[in-house]
Amino acid sequence: MIFRLAWRNIWRNKRRTFITLTSIMMAVFLSNFMISLNEGVFGNMMDTMTRTFLGHVQVHQNGYWEDQILDNAMEADDELANLMLSTKHVIAVTPRLESFGLASFKEQTKATQVVGVDPELESELMDLEKHLYEGRIVTREDNAIMLGYKLAADLKAVIGDTLVIIGQGYHGVSAAGKYEIVGFLKLPSPVLNRRMIVMPLALSQYLFSAENLLTGYTLLVDDTDRPEKATAGIIRQVDTSKYEVMTWPELMPEMVQMRTTKVAGSFIYIGILYLIAGFGIFATILMMMAERSYEFGIMLSVGMARSRLILMMVMETLLITILGILAGSVLSYPALYYMKVNPVPLGGVAAKTYEDMGIEPLIMTSTDISIFVDNGLFLFLISCLIALYPIIKIWKMNPVEAMHK
Repeated sequence: MIFRLAWRNIWRNKRRTFITLTSIMMAVFLSNFMISLNEGVFGNMMDTMTRTFLGHVQVHQNGYWEDQILDNAMEADDELANLMLSTKHVIAVTPRLESFGLASFKEQTKATQVVGVDPELESELMDLEKHLYEGRIVTREDNAIMLGYKLAADLKAVIGDTLVIIGQGYHGVSAAGKYEIVGFLKLPSPVLNRRMIVMPLALSQYLFSAENLLTGYTLLVDDTDRPEKATAGIIRQVDTSKYEVMTWPELMPEMVQMRTTKVAGSFIYIGILYLIAGFGIFATILMMMAERSYEFGIMLSVGMARSRLILMMVMETLLITILGILAGSVLSYPALYYMKVNPVPLGGVAAKTYEDMGIEPLIMTSTDISIFVDNGLFLFLISCLIALYPIIKIWKMNPVEAMHK
């Protein structure tokens, strides 16, 4: 009965209801879009850096992350790798040997990052097959290398050419070798495309005179947002005086800080949108109370319980809010999904800025359900606060005075 009466009153005041619904819908649409954009851009950035190369968790010798030289490398330990792989929440474990060197082809020389990998174990992380741009991927037994496609363009090298790599090996030993180029990689990170050389792990260990040594193990976990769930199990089983276990927020604190700052800044604009929606709801309720003062006075004077009248007004407020939230979410989802599937490529200065930070220059959105739920709940809470006004007003209402207004 109360619900039908509330719905009838909403329908009767169609013009005011439409204005309020529009303000709520626009607030929900724009706030969903802004949060989704932040989550999409930074989510893509994190995924590019973690899933493609850095990993969600890294395990290496104590001191290596502070001073990333081969002298701080660790012994390869299959037992340790199997132990970590069997830990809850860990999806994949890949061994790597990383160092730096000069790559030269004819008159061109570039500083590069040389990464020794096990091609078969990288399918879950770097996924060489997926990011193959031209040629073929290296195998464990190959005496060959793969290059980022932009590095190949800078060196003016093609498939089948021989590249010379010069660097410093373990304990200062000279590292030098000539290797055939068998493939080019196109990774999501522009920085990696311009400087990375991938070679089989055994070949990199031979090049740098680091037999049976690794710079660390790179891990992939099932919960990207909470990698500490995996590290908790690993830390209990490894010698932390010898190894350090680091999650991606510890490996990239500057990225986490950038994301926090950006999201915090966007909440200023979202707060303004919430205020607009809140005032829209409040204005509607205020006008309803003023225009229906005589009606309320009559209802109270003929014996209608104040609690029933309060319930009717609260229900009207919440119904309008819920309709606005649902309509705004339904309208925003297709647009957000389209931008997620078809990200907008950046150009010019903006693209260069993104590339300098190692981020793929794309504007994309996220359709995580928490975006819609959190926004909806926040507006619903605002509506609940606004509903206090008719509750207090009706509770203190004098029927005679209300009928004379």
